[in-house]
Amino acid sequence: MPGLPALFDLSGRVAVVTGGGGALGRVVAGALAGAGASVVVVDLSEDTAAKVAASLTGAGAGAGAPKAIGLGADLSIEDGAGAAQAGSLERVPAEGPELGE
Repeated sequence: MPGLPALFDLSGRVAVVTGGGGALGRVVAGALAGAGASVVVVDLSEDTAAKVAASLTGAGAGAGAPKAIGLGADLSIEDGAGAAQAGSLERVPAEGPELGE
């Protein structure tokens, strides 16, 4: 029987974590990155989202670590949700899960 990491391997996948700047969002983003996913961290504060994303790909992440980006958006309004979607699609190329800068 495969081990837990093999069952939850998210390599080559992109995960979007809304509320990623909060305590629970940070944990979820970290778990997804730990399973190999590239992560789009969305929060009301773009600065907070960027800091969380940087912590996922920081000095301790090592070579081959998944990439992460931070986006600021208010998902409680339609325009905010649309902006987050557009920002994600703009920075995540259609040909693969590598996150663009």
